[in-house]
Amino acid sequence: MPQRLTILLRGLGRELPEQEFAELVRLHEEMELEFRPDFAPHAAEAVRALSKHYRLGVISDAVFTPGRCLRRLIEDEGILGCFQAFVFSDEAGHSKPHPSVFEAAAAALGVSPDEMIHIGDREHNDVEGALRFGSRAILCAAVIDRGSETTAAEAVCRTFQELPNIIAALDRR
Repeated sequence: MPQRLTILLRGLGRELPEQEFAELVRLHEEMELEFRPDFAPHAAEAVRALSKHYRLGVISDAVFTPGRCLRRLIEDEGILGCFQAFVFSDEAGHSKPHPSVFEAAAAALGVSPDEMIHIGDREHNDVEGALRFGSRAILCAAVIDRGSETTAAEAVCRTFQELPNIIAALDRR
């Protein structure tokens, strides 16, 4: 986030004192804690159901909101305890599709790549990244459909209500 704000200020021909810049960064990073995004319908219920049968992890590209704030959003939704692993790009030093984020998740979950199913909404970062790592992939089109007709994913999830059944079917294969 500091890099983005530095570029923005530079483009505006402005500079801030170090302490004010640090406060601007903090306010920007924590914006979603004040103006909270809505969770996708039935996402929390799907996570709770899946956590009864599988070890779950989060791999997230923390574009604007850092991992520390994303954890709070997940905690406030009541599902933080459903996850055994968290890999946020601001903490991991890489974003998807870099193999290190998938490696970190697999290691934290104690699974091999072929035992992992990654669910994401972007073909390049989520589906292709997971497949190159040797994992399986589900394209999530529950909020926005970004190419489900041409995806390389094994399945497409159109609503979170169907996600537990999709994963159970893939698990049987």
